[in-house]
Amino acid sequence: MQHMTPWRRRLKASRHHNLFRWDPESSRLTVSLRPGVRVNVNLSSVANPLFRKYGEASNWRFGLTLNPVALLFHFRVPHSITIPPTQAGVDLNFHSADIATSDGVLTRVDLHPITQLQERMFRKRQSITRQVAKDFRQQRAVLRRYHRRETRRVTPLLHHAANELLEKVGERSLVFEDLTDATESIARR
Repeated sequence: MQHMTPWRRRLKASRHHNLFRWDPESSRLTVSLRPGVRVNVNLSSVANPLFRKYGEASNWRFGLTLNPVALLFHFRVPHSITIPPTQAGVDLNFHSADIATSDGVLTRVDLHPITQLQERMFRKRQSITRQVAKDFRQQRAVLRRYHRRETRRVTPLLHHAANELLEKVGERSLVFEDLTDATESIARR
């Protein structure tokens, strides 16, 4: 067996904060590439207003990643986390997401169109498996195509359901049930 070495499609290097220096007054970035080799970059002509805004909010503390075509800045903007006084519990079922809030509101988000589409596509894939049983290469190609088709149809429905759930929850904090290892525990019983 041949030993595979790691391969990156695009070269990238994250620089340690000791290997670059930022001067906010002159908008100059000095990056050390190797001992004795430094590159000075003048960033005074950066047109993006978020660059200055995030830089000032983070007190110009940032990480830096270099790749052949770009400098990527990772700003560390401090923010405080506030916990809302009310909560909303969400129970995920097959055909709905039921929401109960601490201030007594009960509501539901309908997930039935998503499950209907998934069931339809499941039956269609089973039919394809029966019809193209002998040629596995063609079967895989057709199943892959139907899987992509299902993903393209289900993703916007899930996005719409998530937006509807967030709209109904409002400014409350969300509490979901823990479904980690749920199917394995059900199967063991």
